[in-house]
Amino acid sequence: MQLEKLLRTSRRSCLPLSRAAKASLTRGAGRYTLIELLMVVVISMIVLGVALPAFTKLGKASGVSGGARMIAGKINAARSYAVSHRKHVAVLFPLNSGFDSGTSGNVRYRAFRPVVEDSISTGSGSPLFNFTDNSYIAGEGWTEMPLGTFFGGTTYDVNKGHNNMDGIENGLTASNTASGITVPNCLVFKPDGSLLNSGPFALAVWEGGIQANGVAEPSNKSNKIVIAVNKFTGRPACSGR
Repeated sequence: MQLEKLLRTSRRSCLPLSRAAKASLTRGAGRYTLIELLMVVVISMIVLGVALPAFTKLGKASGVSGGARMIAGKINAARSYAVSHRKHVAVLFPLNSGFDSGTSGNVRYRAFRPVVEDSISTGSGSPLFNFTDNSYIAGEGWTEMPLGTFFGGTTYDVNKGHNNMDGIENGLTASNTASGITVPNCLVFKPDGSLLNSGPFALAVWEGGIQANGVAEPSNKSNKIVIAVNKFTGRPACSGR
């Protein structure tokens, strides 16, 4: 008798679950509690709060690097054009206020462009690169800097403010003989690929922007790249950050 009771009990415990029992066990499967959802939201916000500043900083740094590569590439292209066409070629870097690009807006600190000589005036002072509206190289428009960057002088003095941004080293003046507009701080290649400038040409790409009053202001003075062009070889080199 004892053995039969044990066998019956064992059989009942091994019987498959009824439909009602299965439904009760699976009713909550695949669902999350409110506390679990709140924990996921909180963790996501913490991760975003930590990662977002890092991504923002990385994006600004890459903008400065990208701007420096763009300028260096255009300088190399202008040099090649000067050598292959046996012409003086300038790369315009407008910094002076009121410079009219002939496009939809002012391009000072923000855009650069190569142009072929119309004539070179030597005079008593520094050589003057003369060009006309017909001197622009076909297919070459104004190349704009990446958002959040600008070009200017290689140093920044907080006491001088934006005035020191005009200090591109050994720049020459280009003059549009048709409109009378002058562009200081230009880079000029001779037909042999060397510089017409009096010394090594140098400018910097800065992280920052143009204020409402037209002033170029660095937002991070430690994030800059200096582009120096050798007077004799005409080759650009980038350094620093």
